[in-house]
Amino acid sequence: MKPRSVSRKQALEFFSRRFWITPGEILRFVDYYNNDYSAYDNHVYARVESRIAHWWNYEDHGWFTKRIDIYLDYLRKVSATATERVLLVDIGYSVPYLFAHRSLSDRMNIFTILVDKEPSAKRFFNALSDLFEVHRDTLDKVVIADVEKKDDHARIIDLINGDIRNTKPTNILIAASEVIEHLEEPEKFWDLVRKIKHERETDLRVYATLPVGRRI
Repeated sequence: MKPRSVSRKQALEFFSRRFWITPGEILRFVDYYNNDYSAYDNHVYARVESRIAHWWNYEDHGWFTKRIDIYLDYLRKVSATATERVLLVDIGYSVPYLFAHRSLSDRMNIFTILVDKEPSAKRFFNALSDLFEVHRDTLDKVVIADVEKKDDHARIIDLINGDIRNTKPTNILIAASEVIEHLEEPEKFWDLVRKIKHERETDLRVYATLPVGRRI
């Protein structure tokens, strides 16, 4: 289940074929996305190009990569032995970053619930799964749901608690990487965290980041 090695050029050509977007259009969108965050709102994430931009930024191995690697390094550490069972819940996820890491994608003791309200998240998940030839069908769940909508909020909580009952994780990580600032009601995220039911001995942690400084 280890991912195959893929160059950025190969990835760009794959995304172009998969989504019917020319390589030039992809690179222009990445430049647009990175250079003026005030030029667009949350609707940009309905476009699959925004997922490609996040992936492109991650491959640059700069600050964007470092903030994601914080929680990936934690997952790598707590899943090092087969006796550990780890559940990652990524709220507002952009990219299934585990796919690119040989030391993570083949670990059968890491389960994920990836939540986003835009269908483009599922489209990109499927694309990366095919690109890296990593298929973790029994381990990963992609949930298209809005954490701020009442019915979706309840459904997400039910799914998480159901997975906890089934997988009995020793460690749970709730991730929200630069997501909370996009919510009209940030308390919805923290309400979700509070309603997660787990055994007393389970180590539950929250990884949340917020942007600081001026807009680019």
